[in-house]
Amino acid sequence: MKLKKTFIVTFTMLLIVFLGSCRATQTKCNSSLRIETDSIQRDMGLNDSLNAIIHHSKDIKCYLLTKNPAVPARIDSVRAVSNNLRSVIKFLITDPQNFISNDIVYGNFSPCAKYTFNAKKGKKVEFELDFGLRKWRLLNKENKILASGDMKATNIQLLRLTRIIFPNDSTLNILNENLNTK
Repeated sequence: MKLKKTFIVTFTMLLIVFLGSCRATQTKCNSSLRIETDSIQRDMGLNDSLNAIIHHSKDIKCYLLTKNPAVPARIDSVRAVSNNLRSVIKFLITDPQNFISNDIVYGNFSPCAKYTFNAKKGKKVEFELDFGLRKWRLLNKENKILASGDMKATNIQLLRLTRIIFPNDSTLNILNENLNTK
């Protein structure tokens, strides 16, 4: 009788340890399947140094690159991004939805706007946006393409942000009207 109780207690303890280890292994597997924003960016080409340049930039400028045929001379095509808009642009650019796909689009990449992020020690990253194709690309200071992708979710938001920086630009207003009618 005593041997039977010892066997049952031992068997129960081993069963608890075995099931506990299975649960720990299962939890470990689930935690490795979680996708964090940083891991998506690293997988798609944005490593820690590029993220550091974007997030710790001391100077952000916005450039308008497309010209309106009706207005050949554009006076103000470069503006510094104000401090209250810096966090917004960083949030929109590093949105995980931008790094999910890079679909093939039949058209030439023609950037409408460009954001430059200048960090310490001369580090620079340029983020070019083509609102018509809904594509982006990231360039280093030598204009080498580091990464590219789609702006399926943030295309209109980035266009609106660029329009906030350049409120009187007729080209951006026309582009906004055309994209909203689709």
